[in-house]
Amino acid sequence: MIPLEEALRIVLERCPRLPSDEVSLYQAPGAVLAEEIRSDRDYPPFTRSAMDGFAVRASDTENPPRTLSVVEEIRAGQTPERSVGAGEASSIMTGAPLPEGADAVIPVEQTEPQGDRSVVLQAQVQPGQHICLQGEDMIEGAVAIEEGTRIRPEEIAVLAALGRDRPKIYRKPSVAILSTGDELVDASAEPASGQIRNSNGYALWAQSRSMGVPAHLLGIAPDRPEVIEEKIREALQDDLVLISGGVSMGEYDLVGQVLTSLGLEPGFERVAIKPGKPTIFGTIGGKPVFGLPGNPVSGFVIFHILVRPAIEKMMGIRRPAWDEREAVLEEGNLKPTKRWQFLPAILRREGKGYRVRRVPWKGSGDIFGPSRGNCLVQVPIDSPPLGPGDAVRVIPLQESL
Repeated sequence: MIPLEEALRIVLERCPRLPSDEVSLYQAPGAVLAEEIRSDRDYPPFTRSAMDGFAVRASDTENPPRTLSVVEEIRAGQTPERSVGAGEASSIMTGAPLPEGADAVIPVEQTEPQGDRSVVLQAQVQPGQHICLQGEDMIEGAVAIEEGTRIRPEEIAVLAALGRDRPKIYRKPSVAILSTGDELVDASAEPASGQIRNSNGYALWAQSRSMGVPAHLLGIAPDRPEVIEEKIREALQDDLVLISGGVSMGEYDLVGQVLTSLGLEPGFERVAIKPGKPTIFGTIGGKPVFGLPGNPVSGFVIFHILVRPAIEKMMGIRRPAWDEREAVLEEGNLKPTKRWQFLPAILRREGKGYRVRRVPWKGSGDIFGPSRGNCLVQVPIDSPPLGPGDAVRVIPLQESL
């Protein structure tokens, strides 16, 4: 049984970053940039107005009211044809280039028109007020987005603004999910005596899809080595394989021996984590393979703690990590054990921080515990006993948190 930190290190070392490819902006959301993006010009590319109003010399606005001659109207997208001299102003729209001679813009609501050729200024402005200087957002050649950045709508906007309509991204890994066990039937079936529905496969599929990667359910393999082997060979057509069940020490826990016969290069087979100790990891032909415990909460936790960072590494994220928050424990006591614990709980905001409390849970076979919560409370091996009011580390299970 190896420490959790060592298991995570092995997973990240053995999971390859996938090749890159150019895609359209329509295909880029959720992917990870495989290149550094630099600005192709200054942004703004010219000094422009930040308001609808009048481009003026700030010195001409002293001691208002002041009347100035209007020499030109400048709309967004137009190039000024006149410079602004002393006692002059140009009507200007938001985003339009500032004409020569002007060093500020006075908002239209602080003015009063006097026919088509003059305007009365009712307020004073300072040099540089209500204008955006050329290059103040980004100068030409500066790094706009770093390689390894997950592409959100915000990055899509930057890519479009820079004219990078075909960014280079790392390919997302495809995930194959196989459930094993004679006791399993599909979610659509009526279980016979001694049988249960296959919740693990669907949970792992949903967890993979929530990361934006393609995932394939390969169904259920009974406890027969030849069938498990056939299914694993099929699964190895994908980039990463998740096998649920059959990894403990029982007579019919066959996954480990089948993986060995298929040439598994082992990484580990037991981890000091609760729940989730009997977890197998290794590679076959360079492809990562996880053998996950059959208890539903064990597989759920191992996905968040080990599989999720593996997927992030493969899709190009530079520093895969758990999304952690600090919270104050509201009630109950948490005692450290010889394994790092991850316990279902409810996390809520309070002021600028968070508070957390555990939910009723009867162990790794109780699938309803995580559904009652929205996070996992951590109790590291070296943690002191924790009680109400103590600070704890939690892993949110909802993006909104």
